[in-house]
Amino acid sequence: RAALEKKKARFAHVKEFQAKQKAEGAGADAAPAAGVEGKGEEDGGEGKGDSGSEAGGGDDERADADEDGEEESKGDDDLAVFDKAIAGKEAILEQARAIAEEASRVPPSPLVVYPDEQTLDSYGKLRIPFTFKPQEPEEMEVAFRLVWDNEKCEDVEVLVKGRGVKVPLYVEDLVMDFNTCIHDKLYRAPLVLRNRGNIALKVTTEVPPCLRDGAVEFTPKMGFVQAVDRTTGEPGRFEIQMKFRPGANLLKRCKKFANMQLQTIAVPIRVVAPDQVLPVTFTLVAKVTSSAIEFDPPSIDFGNCFISQNVAVPVTLTNTSTL
Repeated sequence: RAALEKKKARFAHVKEFQAKQKAEGAGADAAPAAGVEGKGEEDGGEGKGDSGSEAGGGDDERADADEDGEEESKGDDDLAVFDKAIAGKEAILEQARAIAEEASRVPPSPLVVYPDEQTLDSYGKLRIPFTFKPQEPEEMEVAFRLVWDNEKCEDVEVLVKGRGVKVPLYVEDLVMDFNTCIHDKLYRAPLVLRNRGNIALKVTTEVPPCLRDGAVEFTPKMGFVQAVDRTTGEPGRFEIQMKFRPGANLLKRCKKFANMQLQTIAVPIRVVAPDQVLPVTFTLVAKVTSSAIEFDPPSIDFGNCFISQNVAVPVTLTNTSTL
């Protein structure tokens, strides 16, 4: 982008030169004809020769200016394409983060769940279960009143407290961005898992159906994330190597999570911990492309060529890759 901006600054200088030339041309057209003829008589042939040289130089400068103008237009187009690609990439990454957050979000439910009505037998005991389902890290304090159908019994108030905390297991990066990948090439990236809990947690990885058949692999597939360090308070860390090998038909297989125009995928992947109800989700993002270069014609035939004679055949090369 810096190179394109530098080129655009050069084009601005060319525009300034063109405006100056135009202003000088307008001033020359307004000069009296007699003055021009008198100058021609004094200078003679040399004056004409110098005028011709100056005119030729002006033509060359105007030709250079026209050429630079065409390059300016092309440079502006390049900048527009570049900005559009950057905007598309940022949109894909934002979509990937939204997918990961949505997959990790707890389904909406009441904060506290309890039975509406129960019966307490004479000389008996009754257990009333209260279920606390926090939607986000927060503290809760709710007062409940137990109302009896016997008017002689006074109502009983019960104070229920709860504190929701973040889940122990999480991933360091919600988005694994592989950038631009070529078909059938192998790419690697570390998937870092963290544990803020007080006990070690077992984790297993799940590959989505659209990324199976060798597109994504994890090594190891199962492991244990150690608990938080009681001395430093640093969460436990476990690293899994993630291998990504996109095939030529990956976009079709992942069409639910693909942007065909940008040739980009954003696929959510789950990491499951048996001791944690809520799974951990991150999003794989990659732009897949081929690396093929096409030649037209595929073979060159010069035909009959006489000795000491040159024969030229045009060959067109087409880059089918986004690189």
